Amino acid sequence: MMLREKDKPTERIVMAVDIGGSKFMTGFVSTDGEILAVERYEWKVRTPEGIVEQIGKAMAGIAAGHPHLTEQAVAGGVTIPALADPVRGLWVDSDFLDVHDLPICDLLAERLGVPFYGDNDCNACVLAESYFGGARDIDNFLYLTVSSGIGGGVFLGGDLYYGARYQAGEIGLTISEPDGRLSLSGNQRGPLEMYGGTAGMAQTYRELGGALSDMD
Repeated sequence: MMLREKDKPTERIVMAVDIGGSKFMTGFVSTDGEILAVERYEWKVRTPEGIVEQIGKAMAGIAAGHPHLTEQAVAGGVTIPALADPVRGLWVDSDFLDVHDLPICDLLAERLGVPFYGDNDCNACVLAESYFGGARDIDNFLYLTVSSGIGGGVFLGGDLYYGARYQAGEIGLTISEPDGRLSLSGNQRGPLEMYGGTAGMAQTYRELGGALSDMD
């Protein structure tokens, strides 16, 4: 479904991919942050190969439908809903999708013909807020997101702060209940996102006597 398109794009265009736990979006944006075209899709396959295939086909489709934008695309960006290595362009790990050390930027660049760059989605939101949003005049702030998982990003001293392993702000896997619920990956017990994320809140609702039909 096409949501928005501009007839007169700016000179430098970026292909954009936003990956989520239940859906993903593809589109084009200008380098001043203006959304030029966007489409949304639900996941049909959630394997690493299937994820790349679906994104590649979707991006190729929107590119074919907007050749005037495609011709001006100088690069691509992908937001990763989990642990990422922005230097190597890797999707390092995910607690709710079975993805590990996936070279997603290289794979998308090979398919789409422009260099791709990727980062954790919360880090991307931090930069977006600092460039275009409500934090443009703020040197220090914390960004949090609550969705399929819980994540965050940190802006310190006028710059994005990554920490030693590019995981600063990732509070979702912080243990909030010792010996609590098992994480979706099965690697730890009691992480915050198993109580405050989508799956965690649904589980709490069921444990308190709620029926799944009530949540439709």
